Amino acid sequence: MFTIGIYGFTLTKVTHFSFGTMYPVETSLFKLKKHRQDKDKLYLTAFLELDVPDRNEVTDLIFHLEKILSFIEQRPVLIKYQLHDKENKNNLSDNYPRNIIPNINLSSSGEVLLEDSFSKNSRRYFIELAINKIVIAEDRPFTTMLHKNVLVFSNPVNYLDVSYYLLFSGLESLVRERENDFKSNIAPIMYRYLTKHGFNVKQQNNKHHEISLDIYCSLRNALFHNGQFQTMPMKRGSQLISFALKDFYSQFKRLNCLVILKEAGFNDTSINWDFSDYRHPFH
Repeated sequence: MFTIGIYGFTLTKVTHFSFGTMYPVETSLFKLKKHRQDKDKLYLTAFLELDVPDRNEVTDLIFHLEKILSFIEQRPVLIKYQLHDKENKNNLSDNYPRNIIPNINLSSSGEVLLEDSFSKNSRRYFIELAINKIVIAEDRPFTTMLHKNVLVFSNPVNYLDVSYYLLFSGLESLVRERENDFKSNIAPIMYRYLTKHGFNVKQQNNKHHEISLDIYCSLRNALFHNGQFQTMPMKRGSQLISFALKDFYSQFKRLNCLVILKEAGFNDTSINWDFSDYRHPFH
């Protein structure tokens, strides 16, 4: 049996998967939340026992699982330090690392899925779905989008323009692939895709700017072509308005996360699917 540590993922219950089992190290949600607030250290929170005989498959699975767990936490999660034959997860040696200082940004914008203390199966369900999409189905657009989402908060320094471009390019690539349209302007393609998946968006909305896709696309163009953090003046009714990236970034990041959940086939009544209401991610 291959057993390895998980650092930074909130887990309070033994959780079984098709590929193995996760065992919590700490079952107090209060203590785990304190660990998650630490800006310098990732704490050993669980062990993963893998039931995968092929070592190459193990390496591939751990690589992708690390990204999936990080996506859920919206904060880096590391899977490291295999237990040796004489070691036991219930009786660790003194030199087994209880925490890691990874020298990357450990802040979080808030977890995408509720902890198992509040929603017993949400995280297990999504992890299984995502592994199937990435490892079994080899869904490249989904994999790329999820990995780019994780890159946003895994860089040593978070630049707003780089973060937005990662999120936008991940979504654009997936949308064009799903709609099989690689030539048209992205706004109408994105509109078709998102409305199919139940999102409240418009190509242009003069009243509710946060659901207006032409603004998000114009912000991407302003960054990519002009290096500007705001759009050129855009006609809204009788007005010309420039829109700043800082006012739309959080909504777009939430939309990006929700699309990943939808693409995985995840559906949970605890999720608030209104991306514009990003401050209230759960019901």
